[in-house]
Amino acid sequence: MKKPSFFLLFVAFGVQTAVAQTSEIERLRTQLLMSKDSLRQVDLLNRMATLFYEVNIDSTFNLAKLAREISDRHDYQKGKTDAIKNLGISFDVRGNPQLALRYYFKAYEGYQAMKDHANSVQMQMNMAMVYQQTGNDPRATELFNEALTQGAQLAKDSMLAPLLYNYLLMYPRHFGRDTTKYYLTKAKDIASRYKDQLVLLAIEQLEANELIEGGQRREGIERLELAIQKAHKQKLYYASMDMMIGAGDQLLPDDTTRALAHYREALTIAEKQGYLSYSQKISRKLFDFYEGAGYKQAAYYARLSLTLADRQREQENASGVDYMGYAIQESQLASAQRHLSDQRKLLVVGLMALLLVIIILVLIRRNLLKSRYFNQQLILKNRDLKDTLSALEHSHKENTRILRVVAHDLRSPVGAIYSLAGIMLSHSERRPDDMEMLGLIRTSGANALQLVDDLLQAQFKTENIAKELLDISEVLKYCVTILKPRAEAKKQDLVLHVLPLEIPANREQLWRVISNLITNAIKFSPEAARIEVVAEKIADKVYIKIIDDGIGIPEKLKAGIFKLYSPSKREGTAGEKTYGMGLAISKQIVEGHGGRLWFEPNNPRGSVFIVELPLWQ
Repeated sequence: MKKPSFFLLFVAFGVQTAVAQTSEIERLRTQLLMSKDSLRQVDLLNRMATLFYEVNIDSTFNLAKLAREISDRHDYQKGKTDAIKNLGISFDVRGNPQLALRYYFKAYEGYQAMKDHANSVQMQMNMAMVYQQTGNDPRATELFNEALTQGAQLAKDSMLAPLLYNYLLMYPRHFGRDTTKYYLTKAKDIASRYKDQLVLLAIEQLEANELIEGGQRREGIERLELAIQKAHKQKLYYASMDMMIGAGDQLLPDDTTRALAHYREALTIAEKQGYLSYSQKISRKLFDFYEGAGYKQAAYYARLSLTLADRQREQENASGVDYMGYAIQESQLASAQRHLSDQRKLLVVGLMALLLVIIILVLIRRNLLKSRYFNQQLILKNRDLKDTLSALEHSHKENTRILRVVAHDLRSPVGAIYSLAGIMLSHSERRPDDMEMLGLIRTSGANALQLVDDLLQAQFKTENIAKELLDISEVLKYCVTILKPRAEAKKQDLVLHVLPLEIPANREQLWRVISNLITNAIKFSPEAARIEVVAEKIADKVYIKIIDDGIGIPEKLKAGIFKLYSPSKREGTAGEKTYGMGLAISKQIVEGHGGRLWFEPNNPRGSVFIVELPLWQ
């Protein structure tokens, strides 16, 4: 997997040679010392952070961190977003793709809110490059395509040149030959119009590669070596090293002398400039060659690789910058800076209303339990069985009616709270702590809606179920597709093994059973667990198995696991809430279809829930 030259990440800020870049840093440092305007200071800090990546990436991080702190104090959105972008660059160059994506995406949201489309395109491009480096090609190409679409609408199209170059560099086979030539020409025209010498030089490398792949090997290598000379002249060390490595790779099969010369020259530059990662990469190439050819020089480059690795670790330890600690402390700082506001009061009122709804539902459930116990005692004490059964039936119908009315009436206010929280979450300008509180309200609302649905479903009648002939494989695929994101949130592997089988069943009720069982498997399995959904035919029966290697079912809970309103409930492995009614409802539905539902242990741990259904009735 090829990692592109570093300059392509930051080319949107302007193009300079190394000498001009150092001069620019000194000029900005002078302006920073003289400036009294805090917002102007933020802009200067961000500009310096962008330029410092070639000199010292730790300086980029520290400057961006300071710019963000000042921007937060003055509520300067542009300065804050530019600082977040530079923090993403710091994590990207440091080799932490997860944190790089996090900060790039936050910067993208900030630029979108400010309608800064040029920087939005740059963030899409940077995220695409990170995804490509981590092997997620579908997401990378999706972001590249979105960036191209948005970039085509820019009034100032300078950003299109590095965008097209990066796309062609990372996915040279994504376009046809004619389309590739068209995009190369377009990128070259844009770079020429804006006098973007760095991108023009990079495009020469791509054009050389195109000549080589098109059979014009000699002309392509000459073009590549000419580009190397231009890079040397402009002191573009990163660019020249990439080109020399590429030239060495092209020449190695039939001209080892020239290939090794390019490798050694690139190694000399890397050593002189202190680019340890490049030094390691090139010394590894030289070691591989000499080892394969049986030369003694292999031992020298092996020792050099080890020395460079030690030096890099020492340099990282000596930098004094705790990148990961900053990312963690950032979340802690957001919690510590909460303040009272009208919006916070609104959130608290909403949360109190939601808690009140949940309390009402719990009281209803408790009353139902008491009613059931009273009815059981009444059966034992009342000698007149007929009158007792009549009284019980009347009581049950009345309780059911009350439950349905209350649960139905609760759906509207709970649904409204859930929807309002979702709408408020869609406004990205809110403070992180407000967004966190809204997320809690929305999650609690979803739990309350689930409890209402379970209470309504508990009164489900199995008589005269409306059935149709349906393909069980379609139902299972739909369930797995819907629940797969929930499993992926816990890094779990949800696998389906199914074959086409038609059975008479109620699609909605059967979907509810399978969804309940898969949701339980996800809920009571740890992270990175494997969950299998299997359907098979034996004789005139269909067996659907949900197999997990989760925490299993304790012995003390087994007896009551299928009982409605059973106390046999517990939290999931990630603290998920449960109300203990899902399995009882599922068993009632399966039996209403003339089938059976039971579970077995999955040694050495976990459980297997099995649904048995007839092929015909």
